[in-house]
Order: sequence, then C-alpha cells, then structure tokens
Amino acid sequence: MMKKYCIIIIMMFLFTVHPENATADNIYTCDYKEKARLNAIASNITVNVDYVEAENNVKFIITLTNLHPDIYIKDTNTNIEYKYDAKSTNPNELKISGYKDDQNVKYEVYSIERLCKLDILITRYVTIPPYNKYYNDPLCKKNSNNSLCKKWLKVNYNYETFKKEIEKKESQVPIEPDEKKVEKDFLTKIIMIFINNYIYIFATIIIIGSGTIYVLYKYRKNDFDF
Repeated sequence: MMKKYCIIIIMMFLFTVHPENATADNIYTCDYKEKARLNAIASNITVNVDYVEAENNVKFIITLTNLHPDIYIKDTNTNIEYKYDAKSTNPNELKISGYKDDQNVKYEVYSIERLCKLDILITRYVTIPPYNKYYNDPLCKKNSNNSLCKKWLKVNYNYETFKKEIEKKESQVPIEPDEKKVEKDFLTKIIMIFINNYIYIFATIIIIGSGTIYVLYKYRKNDFDF
C-alpha cells in the first residue's frame, strides 16, 4: 500500500513540474530515444570464436568486443551475466572460455538501466563446430582423403570401431589400373594377333606389293591406260 502511495506522489510531482511529460509510459517503460541509443550500442558487439587444441582435445574461446558500460551480456546456456569491467586490461573486450565442441551458444544483451532492463536489446548466436579427435591419428595420415579423417566432423565411434570403419572404407576404394601394365597388355595382344595371322598378313603384303610394282612398271612404260 505504501508503494502505491509513493508512485502516486511521484506522478503528481512530475505532472506539476512537467505536465506534458508526466505519463505512465514514461515512468514504467524505456523511453524510445534511450532504447534506440542502447540498441545502437548493442548492435556494435561482435563475436569471434577461437580454440586451443591439446592432446586430442579442443576447447573453444568466444570473444565479444565493443562492450559498453550501459549494457551487460547474458549467456543463456549457463545463465551467467557478464558486465563491463572498467578495471580490466581491455574493458571493451570479453573472453569467455571453456566451451566444448558441437555447441550452440546464445547471448542476450540487456541494458543496466532499471527502466530498460527487461527488454532484450539484441541476441547473438554462436555455432561451435564438432571436433574429430581422430583426425590426427596415424591411420588418418595414411588415409587423409577418408571422410572420417576430417578435422571438424562429429565422430561418435570409440577407437576400435573407428579403426574398423577406416579399414572398411580403405578396402572399398577401387584399385586404379596400372597404366604401364595396360600398355604392356595391349602390345602383347598386337603381337599375338600378328603371330596367329602372320601367313595372311605376309600374303596380303606380297599381293599389294606386287600389284604396286606392276602398276608403277606399266606407268613408266607409258602403257598404263586410264
């Protein structure tokens, strides 16, 4: 009851001083000009993802830049709020570590002002890719083109299953024909055809050669009749 009387007194005071501005909207809601200013500040926030890799494991670091004293950031995955820290080395930048692979992270940006605090100014989404802990395995060094050896790939196999899958895919790779062997087989076929049909080949050569010699002889003697 006391709170209600206080609000009424404040409204009467504002109406007395500035009656044209004393409305319920101005007391209980975020002024549109202030909201526009805060939205502009929030829109400048950028997000970058980096990672640290060690011992077949990876941890991601998300960096948010262009922070401002009038806003704060909430990680909806953990419900942790991050505020502008003027005492830090770089207060305009925030690094959040400890994220694992294959995560979708959502950040909501709010105003620290009481009247604008309930409104989400902007939302930022970050998709962290899945990490394949086997991509650097010796098996992958021999099978770098294998789909199971990509670095940013979700692989749920244990190592024994992974090994079997690699070997299975390796055995399914078609063997490319040896060009030298193909060329050798072709020459062998030509030689065999010649050996099996040399009588006919020689006979054909003799007939064609004899005919050519006869035609040339007649032509030189001017006895050739066209």
